[in-house]
Amino acid sequence: MKNKLLTTLLTIFALCTCLFTLSACDVSLNENKPHEHSFTNYVSDNNATDIADGTKTATCDGEDCDATDTITDVGSKLISGQGLKYTLNSDKQSYSVT
Repeated sequence: MKNKLLTTLLTIFALCTCLFTLSACDVSLNENKPHEHSFTNYVSDNNATDIADGTKTATCDGEDCDATDTITDVGSKLISGQGLKYTLNSDKQSYSVT
């Protein structure tokens, strides 16, 4: 009787351990999870004018992902004067002749 009880308890313990281990693992395939895009390396599209800022575009940082994101390149508006065009530098305090 004690052997049957001990065997039953050990079996229940083993099953619980297996179930806990399986539930702790991520058994789903990563392919089923949506990819969250990440964009960090924006490059100017060189399309600013003297009346509007231009844009800059980045490609997704994820592997095998070629999604792109285009945003306004704030401060890229060209300033015309005396036949020269200027672009506001990234320090937002100086200009460069373009």
